[in-house]
Amino acid sequence: MITANLVPSKPTSRFRPRTFSVVGPVRQTTTARPKGPVYGAEKVGPDGAILRDARGKPLREIVGWSQPGRSRVCWDLTITADGHRWYDRYYAAGLAQGAKESLEVAFRDGWDFDPASKRFAPPDQANESRPTVFSESLAWWRAHWSTIEPRSRKESLRYISRPVLEFVRDADDAPGGVEAYLTWQFLPPKPPDAHVPPEHREAVAWFATASMPVEEVDVAVWQAYVDRWRLNTRTGRPLAQSSLTRHLTDVKQLWAWVCAMHELPNPWALVKTGSRSSAGGRRGSSVKPVDRTVVLAPDHVRELAWLCGEGSFGPLAEVYVLLLGIAGGRPGESAGVHRSELEVSPQDIGEVRFKRTDRRGINAKFLDADDDPAWGPLKGREIEEDRTSPLPSCDSARIYGILDEAGVTGGLFVAWDWDKFAREVWVPAKTEMAARHSDGVATASERKEAEALRSALNRLRLHDLRHAACSMWLNTPGIAVRVACEWSGHKRLSVFLDIYQGLMPGSEGSAKQLLDAAWGR
Repeated sequence: MITANLVPSKPTSRFRPRTFSVVGPVRQTTTARPKGPVYGAEKVGPDGAILRDARGKPLREIVGWSQPGRSRVCWDLTITADGHRWYDRYYAAGLAQGAKESLEVAFRDGWDFDPASKRFAPPDQANESRPTVFSESLAWWRAHWSTIEPRSRKESLRYISRPVLEFVRDADDAPGGVEAYLTWQFLPPKPPDAHVPPEHREAVAWFATASMPVEEVDVAVWQAYVDRWRLNTRTGRPLAQSSLTRHLTDVKQLWAWVCAMHELPNPWALVKTGSRSSAGGRRGSSVKPVDRTVVLAPDHVRELAWLCGEGSFGPLAEVYVLLLGIAGGRPGESAGVHRSELEVSPQDIGEVRFKRTDRRGINAKFLDADDDPAWGPLKGREIEEDRTSPLPSCDSARIYGILDEAGVTGGLFVAWDWDKFAREVWVPAKTEMAARHSDGVATASERKEAEALRSALNRLRLHDLRHAACSMWLNTPGIAVRVACEWSGHKRLSVFLDIYQGLMPGSEGSAKQLLDAAWGR
């Protein structure tokens, strides 16, 4: 008698695996969804009549696309638990690497694996429901109901119900009447103990099991959501930017509240919405030019750095300020610099490498609003990307001397507390520098310069120091703008020029003279 091999079925509920491994992240290339459908001839029925939709418009076949699907880089993880495999995909290397590390740590801690989410469930969540997109959207709506303009409530509900309906396990299993249930539940919001009519009970049960947990809605999920809604669902044409912005405004406010309530990083800072504004910079750009009145000269940066080094944090504070104001680092990426990433010497030009690595040791307040709280600075760059910036020989020698005397290795500023640094170093140094330049002024021009410097120091943020470095590069003869852009870490030259166009040297009059000298004869 022949007996069949009994292969255990793939688990569908949470279990504690005996063996577990994660392979990846492996870089792959996928194809994004095409845009701009091209419609062919009108559809004709068997009787020769033109077929029409519910609105009376003729139906047409899609025969092509004006923008074919473009290739997109992604990173895949292969998860194996007790011989069964699951696959997970991310559109940023940092997110994939972070997910892999979280899975490995959770397995070592003995947590249960959830096949549906491809994550481990913490012990306190093993037997209780996690907050979902539906539950938290309803909670936000209840909390903000009284603040929403009555005439705008229906429109706001239409916008926030879209992610509620889309962020589910399997939309194909949705029962009928889901949208009717949302209207009943939200307009006006019902209390948690409200009686649910029989016609809505199936929708309640479906949302309880299908709605995605909020911690799984990351940058990739929101980016795919934005990309889907760029097209008008009725016409297939690109949606007007004003309509998309109005749609996303309520959604962003909702998700910022959810992230704050559950102490989650807000992914919207990294989502590319394509919103544009003509408020400053080139027409259609969302970037505003830098305020030139807060841009310090290199000598003023060095003086401020020295005064910071005299504070309670010691000479390393001077190194930190020089990395911002001379090397052009952002506060977060400068706070994450290691000794091995600084190439300095007593005589030659130095160099600092700003790397995007696991910076969980950095105080979160050193990061900019659009930095990744888990993986640190460099904004939307991928995890393997980095950049280098030069240090003039005098600054290289100064940093070399400080580091040699301190004898530090590893991270230079990892244990720093932002509040203490601002209170004991940053603010006192700016105050003392303003007083030093105000004392002993004699002429009207000197008083004007001292007042301008005092005003700049009062408004100066740590991030503004890097504008001094970019200005120094742009005003150094012979340095190409493209090189300055690479040193600053901007991805696109157009963005760099939008920000720093007001700091570039030259005037219209001198440009005319140069043009005539070169081509007028």
